[in-house]
Amino acid sequence: MKRLILFILSILFYTGLCILVILDPFDIKELVEEIILIVASILFAFSFKYYFTYRSRIMAKTLENRMGSLTRLSYHVNQVGNEIFNELPIGIFSIGENGIVKWSNLYSKNIFEERIIDKKLSELSPDLVQMREKKISSMVVKIKNDYYDASYKEEFDFFYLFYETNRENLRNEYFSHHPVVGYISFDGLDDALSGLDLKNQSELRGSYFEAVADYLENHNAFIKNYTTDKVMFMCYRFNLKKMIDEHFSILESVRKISVENRKRISLSIGTACWNTTFSELGVLAQGALDLAEKRGGDQVVINIQGEKIRYLGGTLEANIKKSKVDFRQSADELKDLIKSSDKVLIMGHIEADLDALGAMIIVHHIAKLDNENVRIVIQDDLVEDSALASIEKLKQNETPVVKDFISIEKALESLTEKSLLIVVDTQSPKIVMDRNIYQKANKLFVIDHHRIGEEGFKTNYIINEPSASCSVEILIELIDFYKKGSKNIVFNATEANVLYAGMLIDTNHFTQRISFDTFETANKLLDMGADPITVKMWLRRPLEKTIKFNKFLDKVSIYLNKFAIISSNEIITDRSFIAQIADEALQISDVEASFVIMRLDESQVAVSARSYRDVNVQMIMESMGGGGHFNMAAAQIKDKTVKVVTQEVKDYLQLEFGGSEVMKIILLEDVKGRGSKDDIIDVNAGFGNFLISKGSATQATNEAIHKVEQAREEKRIADENHLSLLKILKDSIDGKMIEIPIQIGTDGKLFGRVTTKQIVDVFAATHKIVLDKKKVEIVGEINALGVYTVLVDLHKDVKAQFEVSVIGKVN
Repeated sequence: MKRLILFILSILFYTGLCILVILDPFDIKELVEEIILIVASILFAFSFKYYFTYRSRIMAKTLENRMGSLTRLSYHVNQVGNEIFNELPIGIFSIGENGIVKWSNLYSKNIFEERIIDKKLSELSPDLVQMREKKISSMVVKIKNDYYDASYKEEFDFFYLFYETNRENLRNEYFSHHPVVGYISFDGLDDALSGLDLKNQSELRGSYFEAVADYLENHNAFIKNYTTDKVMFMCYRFNLKKMIDEHFSILESVRKISVENRKRISLSIGTACWNTTFSELGVLAQGALDLAEKRGGDQVVINIQGEKIRYLGGTLEANIKKSKVDFRQSADELKDLIKSSDKVLIMGHIEADLDALGAMIIVHHIAKLDNENVRIVIQDDLVEDSALASIEKLKQNETPVVKDFISIEKALESLTEKSLLIVVDTQSPKIVMDRNIYQKANKLFVIDHHRIGEEGFKTNYIINEPSASCSVEILIELIDFYKKGSKNIVFNATEANVLYAGMLIDTNHFTQRISFDTFETANKLLDMGADPITVKMWLRRPLEKTIKFNKFLDKVSIYLNKFAIISSNEIITDRSFIAQIADEALQISDVEASFVIMRLDESQVAVSARSYRDVNVQMIMESMGGGGHFNMAAAQIKDKTVKVVTQEVKDYLQLEFGGSEVMKIILLEDVKGRGSKDDIIDVNAGFGNFLISKGSATQATNEAIHKVEQAREEKRIADENHLSLLKILKDSIDGKMIEIPIQIGTDGKLFGRVTTKQIVDVFAATHKIVLDKKKVEIVGEINALGVYTVLVDLHKDVKAQFEVSVIGKVN
């Protein structure tokens, strides 16, 4: 303000002097005035400059102060940034060319427990590789023993890892306690026991149920007998996981009992784990059991919410066959559907083979008994060459059935809501001859002999017989139940030859999956006029195909000394031709299984697999998305090369069977097909390292072997002492008698029944010996007053018995 006043005064002073000079330019004081004017001018100029430069200095000072503040703030911001990058539990790293880490913060080293710069991403985590390759922005990954929320920024090629172990552990704990309901059914139990006397039946049945009960009790499951050959159990998901990890070793335990007693008894197990009501869970578990039985038994079907249905076991040929009652009921259902339909369409699978053609011909004859409007859906470009040649034979012989062949287009046009679609020789909707017909059909009946997979048909009307050699075998047996009350079904010689040819191909000339029923069916076809020589002539290959056939056989390579593998990038559209190559490769000496891998078209690779006895090619093909039977299976894989698929087959074989290096391991748990806990076995190095990595085995060092042998000796001594005590207990039980009063009516009939709990309680009160009611079995049924024998299964080698006198009491 002072500077402003000074500036104004200088202006006034300077102005006054100027006026004075102008008015009196000749004043005598001119010299003094000029001097004063000069001084005033200097003062004015100085005041002018000082005022206007002062504002600039103020602005500069303000800017300087602000820059200082920003500098101090930037320092603190840098400190916070450094803390985020290096101190907070966030892993940050960037990826350069070839998937190599080019930069990381300090915390990343804590996560991976090592310096990760210059390491390949594949060395750190396969999940992170998947995120980068598939451009997944976020997912939960497990690194070492911790969980992280992983975030991927594609534009910068940066990963961010946020520690979330506590949250994931809580989540896993929640899911691990989801309820599980399971059903266990004994395959073929009643039939196997029917030829034994009552005592042996009781002992053998007890051995099976005891093995199942012990297994479930070891996994803390609740057990309840459901029927005479079925058990229900309940547990938590973490219990189920342990069973899965040990491949449901109860399957192998039951097999051992069956082998020891020369019985064909196995288990079918269905389990369900969903966060739903127990009533719904029971339905899901029963559905899983049904699927296990339809797939032939000796296996477990596992249905877990949010996961694909899994299958374990299946190392035996299918052991479940429908009873005569089941066949009769299925025949009645089929008859009712055919009668109530305005049209019947019959369809097989894409690339229909001779068995599919034969099955369609049989169903055509059956349906014609009750419905005149029956058609077979056939399209030449969707039929295999051998079946197409047989169709030409049918046409040449003017077989009436060919008049009812119909194209896919006409079938779609004629299909109504009241039409019935019968699908034969097809285990999945994915491979029906036409998906549109299948989806449009309002009524569906399925007849098949393949093991049903996860994507089965959604229908209540299905006949599935995995134990049958082919669909023709099932349908020939079904005829006897269907035609009762109707006129006979007659096949001409050409039709009989087609049916016989289907059986011949599906059984590989009656060498695989055959049974008494197979030969009985073949004999019926011979009676109908089938001629084996004619069929063999039909199935001969043309010269051109024979040359090509031998060319592919020249490419065979033997893998792991027992597997024949043939692969080619040549496109072969005839799948039966590929299967024939696999059959022929199996004839090579010392070959246990054969695999033929070829291209079906530009985007699809076919695998045909064949085996003898011990190698379950069905499980191998199912792992690749296919299916089939124990010794005959196939898969069609899309968007993979022949080289990649061939390597996948080899990897599976290597893991399961292969390796020239042998290592000795000690099993820490039962391993299906390998041994029981504490067994010391030799396995190939690849499989051994796999078992060790998953905690199922440990390397058999001298120290470890010594510990196992010492534990075995201690167990042997303990078992001997226990057995001695049980023999003493047996002596204390044998010959004893108890009385149980039961109310009777005036006519002598019993009211109520005697239970094992009553028997155990009375025996304890009378003789001061406490028995396990699960070990007690009443010989016969207590349905009247009298004396009954009770068996006590103390041990597989120690059985005791006593008597129960049932006496009456009247109110």
